[in-house]
Amino acid sequence: MTTEERIEKLETGLNQERRINRWLLMGLCLIVGGWFSFSFVQTQSAEATDPGTKIIRAKAFIVEDEQGKNRAVMTVGKDGTGLFLYDEQGKPGAGMSIGKDGTWIGLNDKQGKRRAFISVAKDGPGIDLYDEQGKRRAVMAVVKRGPAISLHDDRGGTRAFISVAKDGPGIDLNDDQGKTRAALAVGKEGPGIDLYDDRGEARATMAVGKEGPAICLYDTRGKATWTAQ
Repeated sequence: MTTEERIEKLETGLNQERRINRWLLMGLCLIVGGWFSFSFVQTQSAEATDPGTKIIRAKAFIVEDEQGKNRAVMTVGKDGTGLFLYDEQGKPGAGMSIGKDGTWIGLNDKQGKRRAFISVAKDGPGIDLYDEQGKRRAVMAVVKRGPAISLHDDRGGTRAFISVAKDGPGIDLNDDQGKTRAALAVGKEGPGIDLYDDRGEARATMAVGKEGPAICLYDTRGKATWTAQ
């Protein structure tokens, strides 16, 4: 097998790993999209049952403190069941909802800003973490193709993506424009690293396959200009 053939074979494995990463990210985005649909609402009807023989029926159960502020609200409606907790300032602190699309738990900080979401949806479980500005900075989920972690900058752009698929783990590192600049994967053929320019074109590949290590450099047109084994 020639050096060029070995490089091509190794690159095929790396490309497959990167496609798997993209599929995982798509599944991850579907889960994240579901988390944003959860909100602290108090407009649904409710029904509660006493452990004894007496049945209490109401549109909502509201627990107030001594100042008359809502501290807990329980609702039951066509979209599911919700329980919402508030602090002494009346700011939402935590909420839980169970509906046809899954189970959601939201946790806020003292300012009432969203800081964490935990969900179990049709696509699998996930956790969404936010900074003090309420911006999403990290997502961890387990989708059909495997677990994945996505890390974001303060503008919401994905900067790192880690996944474990059937064929092996992979890591993508992006620049501030969201373009992948480095990709590391461990596939059936062995480990490999791809490096990309600011246009997203592969410029260097280093891999270790069953027949040994190989390095390939490319020009701006994607043509191999230098190889080593």
